[in-house]
Amino acid sequence: MKGVLNPSFSAIHPRQSYLYAVNEVQNYGGEAGGGVSAFSIHSHEVNLLNSQFSQGSDPCYVSVEQMGRFALVANYTSGSVAMFPIQADGQLGSAADVIQHVGSSVHPERQAGHHAHCILPDPTNRFAIAVDLGLDKLIIYQMDLENGKLHKQAEVDVQPGAGPRHLTFHPNG
Repeated sequence: MKGVLNPSFSAIHPRQSYLYAVNEVQNYGGEAGGGVSAFSIHSHEVNLLNSQFSQGSDPCYVSVEQMGRFALVANYTSGSVAMFPIQADGQLGSAADVIQHVGSSVHPERQAGHHAHCILPDPTNRFAIAVDLGLDKLIIYQMDLENGKLHKQAEVDVQPGAGPRHLTFHPNG
C-alpha cells in the first residue's frame, strides 16, 4: 500500500467495496499516535481514500460494525478504543468517540498498563467488546449508532496474567 505507514490489521466493509487498515506507529501526521486508513477496492485494485489520526499509539485492530456506518479501532500502547464514522464514499470521518482504558494487571512487564488489543461488534450489532491485554478484561460497550458513541455496560475479568488478545463469535452466536 504505497504511501501508507505500516499498515497492519485490516477489515473489509460489509459492502466489500472498502478496506480499512490501522497504521501501527507511534507518530502519525505530526501527532503522537497512530492512524487508520480507508481504501477503495475496484477490479482488484486498492486505492487510498483517506486517513485519520487513530487517537492513540500503536493501533493494532480495526473492525467495522454490520451496517457499515462505523469503524472501531483498538490502540495498543495508549490503551484506548475509538469509533470513526464511515462516510457514504467509504472515507473515514474524525473520531466520534474515544474511550481511554485505565489500570494494569499482575504481569510486571507486559501488564504494567492498559493495552487495548481488539474491539469487535457482537452478532446483534448492539454491543462492541474490547479486549484489553494489560487489564486482563473484556470491556463491553453498547454502540450508539445514531450518535457514534460507546457506552460502557460491563467488564468481564479473565484469569490474572492471561493477557487476552482477541475474540470471535461462534457462527450460531
